[in-house]
Amino acid sequence: MADKLGYHGYVSPCNMLTALVYIIRLKESNESEFFAFNPTELFVSSLVLATKYLNDGTLQEFVWNDEWASVSGFGLSKLNELELRLLNSLGWDVSIQSGDFEAVLTQLEKYVASEMAHQNGIMSYNELYILSNVQEFNNILLCLLTLLLKFLVVLLALYLALLAGLITLDMAVSRKLDLPARTPSPAFHPSFSSPMQAGLSVDVSLRRTSSAHNHFDLQHISSSVSMARTLLFLLVIFICFECSVGALKSKNLLNLHEENWRNILSGEWMIEFHAPWCPACKDLQKSWNSFADWSRDLNINVADIDVTTNPGLSGRFLVTALPTIYHVKDGVFRLYTGPRDKNDFISFIEDKRWTSIDPLPSYKHPDSAQMGVVAVFFKLSMAVRDLHGHMVEKVGVPSWASYAFFATVTLALGCVLGFIIVCIIDYVFPTGANAKKLKEAERRKEQSNPKQKAKDAAEKANVQKESSEEKKSPNAKKSDSKKTK
Repeated sequence: MADKLGYHGYVSPCNMLTALVYIIRLKESNESEFFAFNPTELFVSSLVLATKYLNDGTLQEFVWNDEWASVSGFGLSKLNELELRLLNSLGWDVSIQSGDFEAVLTQLEKYVASEMAHQNGIMSYNELYILSNVQEFNNILLCLLTLLLKFLVVLLALYLALLAGLITLDMAVSRKLDLPARTPSPAFHPSFSSPMQAGLSVDVSLRRTSSAHNHFDLQHISSSVSMARTLLFLLVIFICFECSVGALKSKNLLNLHEENWRNILSGEWMIEFHAPWCPACKDLQKSWNSFADWSRDLNINVADIDVTTNPGLSGRFLVTALPTIYHVKDGVFRLYTGPRDKNDFISFIEDKRWTSIDPLPSYKHPDSAQMGVVAVFFKLSMAVRDLHGHMVEKVGVPSWASYAFFATVTLALGCVLGFIIVCIIDYVFPTGANAKKLKEAERRKEQSNPKQKAKDAAEKANVQKESSEEKKSPNAKKSDSKKTK
């Protein structure tokens, strides 16, 4: 079908890429409808839609539906039905952004370059350039760069320590050389005629030597200190760069919060609960960001949730340890307890290892009513903590006074709620003494109205008489009627 359509000039490269965008969008947004489509019908209908999106009806490149029908072999009515079905499956979302088009173009270029490399056994410069932008290759380069930076940091630290030791040793040696005990005695020098002349000459020479030596030491120390400052500055730069590389967040990593967390009830998700102060979360962050870069290839969504800003969600999911990872597939939640490396995450999704994990029971489902109540209590606890911090830090209330205030409020609320619950239970299920009192009141009421009691007895007798008359047989009634005649 593709070669037939291409032979008639109906499929341009731009039309083909636009059709691929629609097909990928259908798979991501409506997977059931994607698999329900016949491949040929989906291909033709996407090309029809792509041609109408790219070209206006007045242009020469525009292809009408009857022309598509004659080339594809489908009837015109059938082709119109396929086009309308595709539009409904896409939710009439036919607008294409430049990023979507470039993403499909990049994937197609990488696929073609990889196939040509496997087929020919060699790669051209263009194929090498295209494949060098593969995310995995970039991750490898980033890892190598990180290791190199760590190695350089260690070498710089050792060099600075060695340099500081040499400077200290040089200063100590220079001080020892300036001591008088190390100076030569003038009495043993044969070139002097008198001891006084020798002493004056030696004193002058010692002063010159000492001043020159001190000048040399000062220059050497100043140059060493400036070099040490430069190396220390470079060390700080390397450390900051390393920290920034480690904390780099992936653009494919989604952020969930109280308002949008229900998006995970549809599709496939991997979710991480973390906190900024958690060391284990910081160690996992790099692997989690690398795993998020593979989310499009794996057709999943990778997200994280900060429990410090979303305490209600930590209560809904019963997060008791950090980091906690969940796998979600169409609203079915499973707790991930496997290894926490990028390759392990990828194999967990590709091999569908989540099928061997038991899903959470219904009473622990995050969208259930009881877990919603737990989330409310978590929010309340965080609100109390924030109020305590505001009272202590901003208002200036002592900590013991704040604790006493919250303890008093808690006891008062407990007493009020307990009293209300006791009243409700006593009203719905009265105790034995109250039941006896009610019966005694009814008996007294009956005794206080004898006339009403006699009237009730007469009415009861009349009702019994009428019922006995109705029970008479039809023959007896006939005999009574004959006697009367």
